[in-house]
Amino acid sequence: MIQNTVIEQDFTAIISGDASSASVGLYFCNATLSPDSLTLYAMPSGAPHDDSNTIIKNLPIQPEDTFYFGDEKFILSKGDAIGATALVGGRITATVTSIEI
Repeated sequence: MIQNTVIEQDFTAIISGDASSASVGLYFCNATLSPDSLTLYAMPSGAPHDDSNTIIKNLPIQPEDTFYFGDEKFILSKGDAIGATALVGGRITATVTSIEI
């Protein structure tokens, strides 16, 4: 499954676990001509997006550039979520590929 989500200033959910699923790839593309940065969160079920769940803080993504989140994979259980906030918002698109396991 492929999901695309534009990251806003307010918390933006990228993927959540409805059943057990694995996030196979996370891509963040800034297709605009202006820079932005994002903070990425991985939250267990019921947890808020805060510093205790931050996995990347203030990652700059330059204009017309893409950041691929390495070879790391995330296994999500029901209620777990991955989400982000952006400094400006509306410039970075998150693309996640996942499979149900």
